[in-house]
Amino acid sequence: MKKPVDKHKKLLWYYVAFFTSPFVVFSWNVVFYIAFLLLFAYVLLMDFHSVPHPPELVLYALVFVLFCDEVRQLIDVFFFLFLFAVWMVAFGVARQGILRQNEQRWRWIFRSVIYEPYLAMFGQVPSDVDGTTYDFAHCTFTGNESKPLCVELDEHNLPRFPEWITIPLVCIYMLSTNILLVNLLVAMFGYTVGTVQENNDQVWKFQRYFLVQEYCSRLNIPFPFVVFAYFYMVVKKCFKCCCKEKNMESSVCCFKNEDNETLAWEGVMKENYLVKINTKANDTSEEMRHRFRQLDTKLNDLKGLLKEIANKIK
Repeated sequence: MKKPVDKHKKLLWYYVAFFTSPFVVFSWNVVFYIAFLLLFAYVLLMDFHSVPHPPELVLYALVFVLFCDEVRQLIDVFFFLFLFAVWMVAFGVARQGILRQNEQRWRWIFRSVIYEPYLAMFGQVPSDVDGTTYDFAHCTFTGNESKPLCVELDEHNLPRFPEWITIPLVCIYMLSTNILLVNLLVAMFGYTVGTVQENNDQVWKFQRYFLVQEYCSRLNIPFPFVVFAYFYMVVKKCFKCCCKEKNMESSVCCFKNEDNETLAWEGVMKENYLVKINTKANDTSEEMRHRFRQLDTKLNDLKGLLKEIANKIK
């Protein structure tokens, strides 16, 4: 919890320090999330009409704000989404270019390049890549109907596209997406889980620190009203750019004196750690010298005993 800058200031500063602490901000967010779920259940069960009523409109606004606040979590899986997207679009463009030329309707281009390869990732095998199963009832030659464009025909009224390209292309795409890329995703998440299990205590402390930092950097209002925070941040940024202020600010959770105390504590702990390491090294050296002296004494005793035995034998 944040402490007031000066204990002799007004009581208002204590209330400000309390209500702006990360724990209280986190608690407010939990309370409003529960209220959001209750509103969602109420609208879905008791007030869901063909024409949206005010509670439903409020729910739509809250969902939009919540979506904007959670978009940043997509960064964690952006690499895999990008990999899937590149592979999917590459297959879709190659398939569309081989089967249908000169398609001018953007809707069907999007459907053939993105939507159908996306469905193929979940096991829906394309049926228009094989000339023996191609159905002309589900396509149009003129492009005036709400159907995909038909492939070109040869002199025997058979599809002209080369099956030796389309069928292996589909096989390679299905193999890569359903086996290689998905298993790669599972393996990477499994590796992450294993790494977290090995260092769970350290990872938990770091995550707790970043959670506290996150709620320190947020404005002290729950998520339905966070949209006002965006306007405030934009205005503040524009004001700083116009005024060209370059003041160095302290951390978001600490005042300047708290930053100094933290740095001093880190310095003391560093010195204590170095002293401990040096003391341990010195103790180890002394112990080794003592053992060598004991070994030297025993060797001298053994040497004297051997001389006595040799004299008795003579």
